[in-house]
Amino acid sequence: MVGSGQEPNLARVRNVLAALEREYDTDYEVDELIAASFVEDLPERGEPGSGILGLLGPKLGKELNRQRS
Repeated sequence: MVGSGQEPNLARVRNVLAALEREYDTDYEVDELIAASFVEDLPERGEPGSGILGLLGPKLGKELNRQRS
């Protein structure tokens, strides 16, 4: 779980988020896939697992804000 102090798991989460951040904004179809299949399903602040929101890079964070505004 993010924020639980389990460093190996946290490192995996960070690696996945870094890969998504790198790929986002490089290809329209990839962007749509990431936005619809990942960002859209992220928890709301205060919900279980919402610690992941603080780990998003600038591009994914911007997409999340766009979706939720």
